[in-house]
Amino acid sequence: MLVGPCNVLKIFSLSPSSARVGSSAFTLEIIGSGFAANARVGLGTLTLTPTLVTPGRLQVMVPASAVATLGSLLASVTNPADRGGSPTVSNTLPFVVNTDPLKLTAVTPNTGVADGLDLALTLTGQRITSGARVFFGPPTVSGCGVEIETGSLSGSTVLRAIVPGIRADYYGIHGTDLTLRGGVYCVQVVNPDGERSNTLPVTITNPKPTLSNLFPSAADQGSPTITMLLNGGGFVGTVAGAQILPTTVVKFNNVPVSAVPNQIQPTEQMVITIPGTLLVSPGVFTVSVENPAINGVGGGTASATFTVRATNAILPTKVVAIPEGQPDHVALVGPRLGAVAVSAQGLIRFLDLSKLNFATTTPDAGVVLDPPIVLADPRIGATGDIDGDASAGILAVALQRDDAVAIVRVSGVDPVTHAPCPCVKTLSLGFGSSPYGVALDVAHDRVVVVNQGLPPGEPTMPLGFPGILPSLSVVRLSSLTEIARIPLYSAFDPDGLLFFAPALVAIDPGLNLAVVIDQGDPYGTNEGGAMVVDLTTNRVTAWFSAGTAYFTSGLAIDPVRHLAFVSNALGDPTQNPPDGQPYLGSLTRINLSNLSQPPVAVTTNEFPNGVAIDPGTVSSKHSAIVLNTQSNDITAVNVDNPALTVTMPFAASGGNLALDIAWQPDAVLGLVLTGSAIPADLGGNNAFIIGIAPARLP
Repeated sequence: MLVGPCNVLKIFSLSPSSARVGSSAFTLEIIGSGFAANARVGLGTLTLTPTLVTPGRLQVMVPASAVATLGSLLASVTNPADRGGSPTVSNTLPFVVNTDPLKLTAVTPNTGVADGLDLALTLTGQRITSGARVFFGPPTVSGCGVEIETGSLSGSTVLRAIVPGIRADYYGIHGTDLTLRGGVYCVQVVNPDGERSNTLPVTITNPKPTLSNLFPSAADQGSPTITMLLNGGGFVGTVAGAQILPTTVVKFNNVPVSAVPNQIQPTEQMVITIPGTLLVSPGVFTVSVENPAINGVGGGTASATFTVRATNAILPTKVVAIPEGQPDHVALVGPRLGAVAVSAQGLIRFLDLSKLNFATTTPDAGVVLDPPIVLADPRIGATGDIDGDASAGILAVALQRDDAVAIVRVSGVDPVTHAPCPCVKTLSLGFGSSPYGVALDVAHDRVVVVNQGLPPGEPTMPLGFPGILPSLSVVRLSSLTEIARIPLYSAFDPDGLLFFAPALVAIDPGLNLAVVIDQGDPYGTNEGGAMVVDLTTNRVTAWFSAGTAYFTSGLAIDPVRHLAFVSNALGDPTQNPPDGQPYLGSLTRINLSNLSQPPVAVTTNEFPNGVAIDPGTVSSKHSAIVLNTQSNDITAVNVDNPALTVTMPFAASGGNLALDIAWQPDAVLGLVLTGSAIPADLGGNNAFIIGIAPARLP
């Protein structure tokens, strides 16, 4: 019950708050605080003696003469003076005498399901006047919750109102949590003269939640506390101050764990924390989400499996912290020399891996970080993909927001300043080109760049902007000049609805072909495809929907056997795993020597997000090595016989998820370099170096 300090004289509500003119005598109940045993009630010009008095409630008989005339009467409570003092008078509330009292007869809908969205209500009643306010929420002694938005009024009988949803964005919460969680609520109308209607109940039930995937879905035995992303739907919560807190209960192996909803999409994603004490033993455990029922209706549970892997199965792994933030693109630019790009900061860092020692327990494991090289101003998407040539010591970087490409040379001297390298040169590719994917071909003195362009109606452009079609730039390395720009599409589709998203590119130098993956796949039937570009004729010559692929995410070319490999993050869209089991990704092999041959697809683990090729020139193994971001493991596929596969876990500790892949073969221990799919503010400022002995490859 809502009450103030017991010694403060105050009125909260009147019941009833109105009466019909000419009514007979009736009992008026006043809820408030600080009522003295000998209190008196003022109603208009009358002073009435209560028939019942408690400190927070009193009742008084109102004579028929008080409501004989239309109008509004002020009600108050007076406590008589103490010895030597003065009487104390409360605040006033209006009591309305009318011909037809304000009344609600129906609310539509009177039930709903918590989804965080706006809820439109239609209120039907009588004597609703212009300027009436609507209140909605948990019942209180003074009415119903909080004031909500009102819409149109039809006559005096139908009023429309909106219960605001959560309405959260990067600047905060602008709505309410009334539809983000289940509850038994009420709705009430208050006319401008203060008359209050009766209340009507509205019940919001909690949905049954769903769990689509866990990021990551596995950890290593003995890991410290980890953070994990839960993706699904039907999560419910409440607002506390400026933060959304969960009402959905999350459990790991039936033990409740801490959860924080995504503040922008609280019904679809949560970040949970699993303490290291729950990761001591290997095994398969259940992660569950549970919504409570409301009055026995709604709510429910969903679950997924999480694997704690035995230590002896894990590939040797070292984690290297990148001070500037999340390294989301990686490459190799020399023997045991890696490079990572922190795209949000517009910079790259070289990692000297020559002294890497997996046996050491020191945090850096002998990895030396060279000073950062700043290529662009810090902002989201400042850089795109990177590609390195380990023999030539050259790195290409797409500067997406600056519409340019940068070439970084590791050794030698700058030809202009004569300063020792690293040296950086940039080439502008034109306004709106938005370069993202890059691929080096040093032997043929070129780098190719995927320009994503800008769609029609781009909001940052002037009204009526026609769009800039995606293209592929061919740039001569030695002079850093663009020698060709190849259209990837002939036109935008007539309705402007086609989603072009060309992303990564790779080159087959022997066939003079480039392969571009498009995460929009306008030429295929699924959300993910690839196109082959002839660099002799400067034309797109073939398109693939990547077999049964869904959402292309990685690309590599085997230059020895002329095969392109495309990783597909969500795999076959027709797959239907059992409850609690994950969706698996896939890898598609395209024969570049015979483009009429149908692609071959093989299953990987969860959410593959990068692929690299071991060409078999250092060891006898010839594999496509796929990084599975969600399950934190690597699937190696035999290039000649894709049916031969092996999946190997690595130690991405602390809930980190690996992203992108670069591979350096070795006769004893090959190295994988990866970045992070987790934002830096969630601890994702790490690169991973993983060792794979040739004997582990299929």
